[in-house]
Amino acid sequence: MKIKFLIFSVLLATAPVAVMAQVPADVQQLLDEANAYLPTDAGGGMTLSSLGYDHSSLVYTMEFDDDSQGLTISMMDPKVLKQSIINNLKGNTDASVRALVQVMETHDLGMTYAFHGRRSKKTVLVHLTLDEVRSALDGAPSSTPKSKLQATIDLINAMYPMKVNENITVARVEIEVDTVFYVYEINEQYSSVDAIAVNAAGNRKALKEQFASNPSSASFMAMCKQEGKALGFRYVGKPSGKKFDLIIPVDEL
Repeated sequence: MKIKFLIFSVLLATAPVAVMAQVPADVQQLLDEANAYLPTDAGGGMTLSSLGYDHSSLVYTMEFDDDSQGLTISMMDPKVLKQSIINNLKGNTDASVRALVQVMETHDLGMTYAFHGRRSKKTVLVHLTLDEVRSALDGAPSSTPKSKLQATIDLINAMYPMKVNENITVARVEIEVDTVFYVYEINEQYSSVDAIAVNAAGNRKALKEQFASNPSSASFMAMCKQEGKALGFRYVGKPSGKKFDLIIPVDEL
């Protein structure tokens, strides 16, 4: 059975665990076939590094380059991550996925997904029981499949909103027409949107350098370019609602 396709079907993966002892022969074969294709780039600064076994689960290990601004895996909401995994499994009819579930059923195994931050050394674990995997596979797939960029944005938004300092909160990332926006909310008791607009050129240069210097940010920027999307930073004053958009066009990404 070819596990290569499974790796990309499941996409979201897990952490450096897996106690290897008394591994059933069919499970070991599954691990060997999958790991022959690993590690592999999963996009958005994430690397699917291994598939393991811990006696109760198949364990997927996903490594992530934490952001230099302080974004870490531990900020991700496990409930959001779990729902994203379930959505990826919904209605999947790939033969390799079904074969994997047969092995899981034979040994009553669940799936564990561990997201590991390389810089922070933090790990977020997400577990699906065998019944949850079955239920997801039996569910109806989305009528409008998400692009790789949108799936990555959903993953990023699992960390937001996040307070950067007393002035600024990163609210979310969103796509608006041909631009991917990071939406920042500015506390107008301490600062203003106008102050950011005044130094737009300098802020734009600093943001480009900041994104280019961090592996996960650079990977995300490259994904935006590949899908023909500019990268924007929207500053929204609170409570006034005043906005200022700073945009890096596609040809500069």
